[in-house]
Amino acid sequence: AHVAARAGNRDAAAEHWRAARRIMDAAGVVFDAAVLALELAEAGSDPDAGGDALRADALGTFERLGAGPWIERARRRAARPIP
Repeated sequence: AHVAARAGNRDAAAEHWRAARRIMDAAGVVFDAAVLALELAEAGSDPDAGGDALRADALGTFERLGAGPWIERARRRAARPIP
């Protein structure tokens, strides 16, 4: 997903992030699923997914898990728009 995003292929990047998140959700790997949701929101690659909702979902997971650095990242990113 990161390679596609850096190459400017936002649609492919979004699909890779969504697919990876589905796999992590299905496997019950909630932390990694939250990281992927946050990355998708940060990249602004998926207008249909609702970046604010993805970010809020990820933040909720990070708070439940006590993942301090990720909580800060999600909050910091929420404070500024993504170009």
